[in-house]
Amino acid sequence: MLHLQESTPAKVAPKVPKAVLKEVETSDEDVAPAKKVTPIEPAPANAALKRKNGETAFDKNEPSAKKADTRRKSEPFRRVTGSINDIPENVRDNSYQNKADPWGAKANEDLKRVQGKNFRHEKTKKKRGSYAGGKISLEMKAETVDVSMNESAVDQTGPSTDKDVYAELCGVVNDIAQPLANRKLAKKLYKLVKKAAADKSTIRQGVVDILKAMRKNEKGIMILAGNVSPIDIYSHIPVLCEDNNIPYVFTPSREHLGLATGHRRPAIVLMVKRSEEYGELYDELHEIVSNLVIEGA
Repeated sequence: MLHLQESTPAKVAPKVPKAVLKEVETSDEDVAPAKKVTPIEPAPANAALKRKNGETAFDKNEPSAKKADTRRKSEPFRRVTGSINDIPENVRDNSYQNKADPWGAKANEDLKRVQGKNFRHEKTKKKRGSYAGGKISLEMKAETVDVSMNESAVDQTGPSTDKDVYAELCGVVNDIAQPLANRKLAKKLYKLVKKAAADKSTIRQGVVDILKAMRKNEKGIMILAGNVSPIDIYSHIPVLCEDNNIPYVFTPSREHLGLATGHRRPAIVLMVKRSEEYGELYDELHEIVSNLVIEGA
């Protein structure tokens, strides 16, 4: 009887990734020795210029690639060389001694003894102090001068209603200055403003204060300046006056309107409320201003 021997299955080797096989192969190979690199000599400073002109970078006929520096070692680098004789004579000496500057002489007297870090501190103190270097000129050198800002409008204690001055001021008002008060009416309006300014509660000044008074439904006579620019600052005030039944009138100068209140600061709009101290004058002007007619309307 034949006995058949059972065949055992052959063992299969596990698959090795290709990346691992490459690492094993490279590790077995002999590492080639590194090649010796010879350093390249640096080109001279004028090599780029020679290449630009078509010449070789290294010229064998040239005795040396490096040229000796003709400057002294202690001499600082100067991009522009020159002497004091090349400077114009009028700006050659800008010291305060040459120009007879009293302000510079006084500053030198105060600061010449200050040394080190305290110099900046003392200099800042002098800057913050009052100016004492001389008289400051307020003279206007422009040919065209705003007549509303001339000396006749500012150097006086009250507004002027002189015939020639008032006619000149009326010629420079803006386009919305309607109705514009005549000279006689302006004189009465300035008188009313002067009396109302004695009591702070009977006068409103400025656009913000005027709008607050209108929201509180306060009534009075609205007086506006005619030489205000740009007109967008107060162009909405006449429309609000018509909506709230408040009479309004323009005077030609904001400087004169400010002088009427007792100060030199210009005023662009005022509202005077009624008071018993000037009741008759207020009632008279309220009726006159209410009956004014806008030209071209």
